[in-house]
Amino acid sequence: PATTKRPAAAAAATGTAIHAGTTMRPNLARIFERCCSIVSVDAASGQVVARHDATGDQFVFVAPRRPSLGRALGGRALSVGGRYRPGQVVYRSLDGTAAATTLYPVSDSETDEIGKSSRKMRTEVVVSADGSLKAKTRTWTSEALVGFTGGVVVALTDKDGKLLHFTKVRKYGVNGTAVPGAPSSKTVAWDETVPAAVMNQFSGIAIVHRYEPTPRWLETQEDVVEFAKYVKDAYDTISKILACYEELFPDEESTEPGAPPPPPGTQGTTPPAPAACSDLLETTPAPGQPD
Repeated sequence: PATTKRPAAAAAATGTAIHAGTTMRPNLARIFERCCSIVSVDAASGQVVARHDATGDQFVFVAPRRPSLGRALGGRALSVGGRYRPGQVVYRSLDGTAAATTLYPVSDSETDEIGKSSRKMRTEVVVSADGSLKAKTRTWTSEALVGFTGGVVVALTDKDGKLLHFTKVRKYGVNGTAVPGAPSSKTVAWDETVPAAVMNQFSGIAIVHRYEPTPRWLETQEDVVEFAKYVKDAYDTISKILACYEELFPDEESTEPGAPPPPPGTQGTTPPAPAACSDLLETTPAPGQPD
């Protein structure tokens, strides 16, 4: 199941500051509408400049202030470096007194059982303002003899939970704890670059884990070709054995009534191998012949 969490604080935006915007609660999302886009971020002054989409007017927002330890009032300015990006959508309250947008980096994590409690996957994700999506996925099983293959997809949504983008499926397989050849627990770090158009509207993360029953011994094209050759060779060998058997042990009903007895002196001798058995039966080389 996909779940969308609020990785950054989703407190109601108040005043003129840009606050952390994530997948908003429905009652909060209804009172905010898209108004502007960020055009510049000044890390030195802590100011963010946005332009109104309809009128072209520019607005200067001051980054929110975070209370410092030991101080009940005031607080220190929150650095805007790496927290916002040009092109990012800004939402404004209907009365024009508050604004909200995504505060980077945005992170999330999810742990799921894959079909049964003994099979699990956990993925941790961080999306930064530069468009990088970095993740780490752990796949593991506690079963002794049976492993599994699981897949993970990360979806990005806007503030209303609408799907904007999803990563390609990553598949990871593990063996049972008592099965040699591969570990029963595997952790893999992976990353992708999120398109700029998605980043400008991005607000929430959904992580989806699912069972991917993949025969891991046929993962590559070479594996498939080798397996097909093995099946063909096995089929050819079985066909030769059946043909040889039919020549060595013909059905009694196929013997014509009144057939003449074998020539004198041939009783008890081994008949020559039928043609169908020539490459299946071992033969003793004649004296002086190489093995």
